[in-house]
Amino acid sequence: YAQYIIEDFDPVTGTYYKSGSGQDSAANGVSNQDAYTNYQALISGGASHSQAAAAQKSASIFGLPTTAKGAGENAYNLVLAIGGTVAEANTARTNATGAFGGGGAAGQLAAYNAAIAATGQTTFTDAQGTNAYTAYTGANTWSSDSSRLVSLFTVNNTLNVPIQPTTAAEAAQAAQVAATAIGLNASQAAQAAQAAEVAFAGPLVPPATTAAQNAFNAAFGVNGVVKSIPDAVVQAYRFDNNGKLLDFNNNGDFAMIAGNNTPPSKVTAPQNWYFDVPNISGTVGVTEAMTFEADLTKFTQYAGTYNISGVTQDGYAAGDLVNVQVNKDGTIEAQYSNGRSDTV
Repeated sequence: YAQYIIEDFDPVTGTYYKSGSGQDSAANGVSNQDAYTNYQALISGGASHSQAAAAQKSASIFGLPTTAKGAGENAYNLVLAIGGTVAEANTARTNATGAFGGGGAAGQLAAYNAAIAATGQTTFTDAQGTNAYTAYTGANTWSSDSSRLVSLFTVNNTLNVPIQPTTAAEAAQAAQVAATAIGLNASQAAQAAQAAEVAFAGPLVPPATTAAQNAFNAAFGVNGVVKSIPDAVVQAYRFDNNGKLLDFNNNGDFAMIAGNNTPPSKVTAPQNWYFDVPNISGTVGVTEAMTFEADLTKFTQYAGTYNISGVTQDGYAAGDLVNVQVNKDGTIEAQYSNGRSDTV
């Protein structure tokens, strides 16, 4: 079995995501709306977009631990995720475990604050983190994917600083970029863009209080687009009990693929591949899929001994001195276990 997974780096959150993965949610509905509301509250309180994104990310990573031990482990993972050191993470685990106390919402918040206090990171203020976590523990929680989706719903101003869209056209642009960056296909991204553009200029629909929020909710809220790209596609080649590859004829020629008895001349790749490449403004996202074809007419398998046809090596592993010899010209040569020899 060959399984292909493409991962994308998201500069907004500083994390990697599988392309089209179920980690990315464009249909979380109320969760997306809750994340947007809290995100805007953090922005209104003076946070930058990167600080608001970091605060929400920290809230969702810490989650809702139910035991002191769980609070400690969540604290450890949180500190590492926001750039803390292992030593800080260990301190956070100890502090959060002790602060959890009797548990419940109060214990969770105390443990969360103890974790944040243990790190020297300044990606957001303690107040921003506390506000984000308090909102997260409400009736409707959001995932880090909802937070990521919200943080992507921006446009860059003339100073190349991300801001909320201020026109219907900017709302459409923000929706399309966000949709594409989380792995939606071109038609779905266009659907999100159109919904955002219409809603920005239309009447406010509760719980939206601004045109930008109205546009976001129309694109990604309760009636938002639905993701359809699989996590990965597995292309199977079948073997019998003796280890023989069934997809080859007795003469060694390629016979069939995925159960098709008619030998194909070409097989189209089993999925559309999405590459998230930052554009000139640093935004992650593409506009369409790339489809590949493989020509299998010369694909063969013959019996034979295992051999290596070529090796490319860049550098050497660490080696121990295993021998010293004197060459005919009088030079002394040291030989090492990694295959290197040097004149000493």
